[in-house]
Amino acid sequence: MNNSVGIVTDSTGRIYVADYGNNAVRVIYPDATFTSGFEQ
Repeated sequence: MNNSVGIVTDSTGRIYVADYGNNAVRVIYPDATFTSGFEQ
């Protein structure tokens, strides 16, 4: 991640991180895996 500017969670425990430097939204799952970009 490069220059994270915002973090939010949802009711399922996922964490969404706005990665400004890479123009992406990262998703971190409760089992600690994460995406390279926004995936549902």
